[in-house]
Amino acid sequence: MDRSGFASLFETALQRSLEQAGRPSSGSDLLVEFHGRPNPRDPVRLDRVIDLLWISADRFYFIVDVGVIFEGGKAPLIFVRPSGHDPRPFSGTWNPTDLGPFKTIGPGTRGGRS
Repeated sequence: MDRSGFASLFETALQRSLEQAGRPSSGSDLLVEFHGRPNPRDPVRLDRVIDLLWISADRFYFIVDVGVIFEGGKAPLIFVRPSGHDPRPFSGTWNPTDLGPFKTIGPGTRGGRS
């Protein structure tokens, strides 16, 4: 799998997460709370997430959780957390016949849902 295919899978996972949260289609202005290495202190832009998740064309995280966090009346924040498992070939990821390493998780809340 090349980097652009990987980015496309992430975008599909993101859209599914937004739909599960009742917020279909978003735009590129969403911010991501990234829980991996490195672990940025502040939310990052969507285009930076691929840089943080991409290992190589033949090594991938086993699973990457992708979800939406609602915090009060603020814009939704995207939650992304790669697993701590050893990287592996794409065929050994969470679901290689669908989104590969990406697993959508239900929406979360902080301080009440908007």
